[in-house]
Amino acid sequence: MRPTFQQMLILARVPNLPTVWSNVLLGWVLGGGGCYGGLGAALAGGTLLYAGGCTLNDACDARWDRVHKPGRLIPSGALREGAVWTLGGVEMAVGLALFVLAGPEVWGWPVGLSLAILAYDWRHKETPWSVVVMGACRALLVLSGAAVAGGQWSASALGAAGALWIYIIALSLLARGEARPGGGWLRVLRPGWSVGRWVGEMLAAIPLVDAALLGGLGGGVLGWSNRAGGAVAVSLALWPLCRLLQRKYAAT
Repeated sequence: MRPTFQQMLILARVPNLPTVWSNVLLGWVLGGGGCYGGLGAALAGGTLLYAGGCTLNDACDARWDRVHKPGRLIPSGALREGAVWTLGGVEMAVGLALFVLAGPEVWGWPVGLSLAILAYDWRHKETPWSVVVMGACRALLVLSGAAVAGGQWSASALGAAGALWIYIIALSLLARGEARPGGGWLRVLRPGWSVGRWVGEMLAAIPLVDAALLGGLGGGVLGWSNRAGGAVAVSLALWPLCRLLQRKYAAT
């Protein structure tokens, strides 16, 4: 059976897609901006690479999910494992192609991003170092956006990518205890929140992190009268969108 559009959204972890858009926008602005056509291709490419990576993650985790999360689409019998593999592969291939169309000279970053996604999907259950790879995926997404604008080696783009790398590593380490009912030391901040609630909130807050990085680094790149200020506003608007989508779809 072919996945329905609703199932594709579930596999893609749709509440997190706005965080992809803010990551790409962050990199594009800090890379110096450029034509909006390139930005559109990068946004679409990043979206499909993320969706494909999440979809393939379900395929890679099918055996584990049959024991620990039987309600997911594959172990529940709602989708065949082969169909999920095919969908994820197509999404990633098209996403990578869109990045190349945005600028053939920048293919190295999205290729690196694709390889990092595949490496994480393949081994994330077996090694504690997978959190580093997960952080690298976000950093490479920012640098792929910057590459489209031609400024992937700028100090601001590299600094923003590094900051997001650290944030995602911290989030991923927290997510490993998602099944625990308590919030550990985080209870001091929000006594009633579970670890899973913290993970969801931190995922939704990624556009806020991007907005803060744009606020600190973007004004000196393009000037507040230009695109940096608008990018901050867009990133801030994506935060409530993430939270809204989390009401209907699972973010992890």
